Amino acid sequence: MRARSAVLRMGAIAALSTAAFASAAFAQPCPLAFLSTYLATGFSCTLEDKTLSGFTYTQNPGAPSPTVVTASPETGVPHNPGLAFNFTGVLTVPAGSTVTVPFGFNILAPANDPITDASLAVTGTVTGGGSIVDQETFNNAPALMACVGVTGCPSTVTENFATGLTNITVLDTATLVGGATDLIITKNFSEAPTVTPAPEPASPTLLGAWLGMFGLVRRWRRGSTGRSPQAVRAALG
Repeated sequence: MRARSAVLRMGAIAALSTAAFASAAFAQPCPLAFLSTYLATGFSCTLEDKTLSGFTYTQNPGAPSPTVVTASPETGVPHNPGLAFNFTGVLTVPAGSTVTVPFGFNILAPANDPITDASLAVTGTVTGGGSIVDQETFNNAPALMACVGVTGCPSTVTENFATGLTNITVLDTATLVGGATDLIITKNFSEAPTVTPAPEPASPTLLGAWLGMFGLVRRWRRGSTGRSPQAVRAALG
């Protein structure tokens, strides 16, 4: 009995350890929160089946503190999750000045559901000679650039990847020139939906037929069919 109790205690401890590991390993959905929350050591979160981590932010002169910049998940469109970084009301660049705001993160995707494209959208208000230029670079894909107040540079851009990617490091650098304010940067990462094939309609019928034949053979072997072996063979044939 003592040995059995010891084994049960060891099993309970192992189960609790496994549960604790699992809860630590699986990140929670990305929250609506200040950027400082995302910058916490060891922070990670999920957008659908994608995991984001390793957030960075450099508060250059003129840039706001991450405690006032808002990060919010974008999950309104299935298979196209993203994050929006909102600097509205906390970043105004006066005429004659330039402010650069760099930040980044890493995004992981399952091997069976890789990222197929990335999009970048920038909004803001510019006056006079003001402008906003946001460049997004990846460790394994061509860069994206979106702008406000720059001729020939669109405010929204998308890059389709040649092959699906499962591990992307994103570095974003927004440059605001005097007269720019109300910056919002939205990043989305799409994937092709995973389709689970439906079973063939004939499968249940075939399964039923095989089960019926199996039962018939069992009854024949027990001599309970009331029919001769020859008749049974003919029915099966």
